[in-house]
Amino acid sequence: MAIMREELPGPAEEVYPACLIAIGELLRLTQPNNPWLETLDEDLELFRENHQVTQTLFYTNMGTLPDSADRDPWINACFNNLLWLGQVAGKKITPRTYGMPLWGAIGSTALCPRCHREYMARDWVGIMAANAWALDAVPRLLIEVGPEATARRSIEGADDPDCKAILEQVERLVAAQNIEITEENPITWPRAKCPACGAVLGTRSWTAGGSPLRLTAGEVGE
Repeated sequence: MAIMREELPGPAEEVYPACLIAIGELLRLTQPNNPWLETLDEDLELFRENHQVTQTLFYTNMGTLPDSADRDPWINACFNNLLWLGQVAGKKITPRTYGMPLWGAIGSTALCPRCHREYMARDWVGIMAANAWALDAVPRLLIEVGPEATARRSIEGADDPDCKAILEQVERLVAAQNIEITEENPITWPRAKCPACGAVLGTRSWTAGGSPLRLTAGEVGE
């Protein structure tokens, strides 16, 4: 589910450069040789000197951030939300009609049509938790603690107390739906069959969101 919100945590003229700084800090911490770092610095200088919004945040691919089992979802969730906020702010300063969608905190399960058992990979639980955290925390942190500190919070991943609390909350919500958390993605199991009854597994999407946080079931697929 794409998030179509357009609200910003502050004036666009403050949010846009803050996003450039935060994305740059995130890249410096994870990919110090990333070629986009120089471009982001140039964009920041252009905005400060001429109030000019460039195209960098709108349709460029800055690459994949480093893989790490416990940190990667949080880093990428922060990165995607910063990119989205920068686009929204940039469009308010210099109108544009294009930009990337921001996807919500979505997870996927394997659902058995026969015995109705449902399985979710632990990685999906982490991704849902990271995106639920980022959707709420990144806009707020950008203003409260500044762009550099916002980037560093995501680097801490599940070691950050707030991130850890969200992860534990999502795990409880998943368990409350009688969804079994698996170490491997059940969709990739041989022939994707239910380990309990042998029926071919289908899929179901879930979204984490709202206040208080809750899980909402989505479409069932084959």
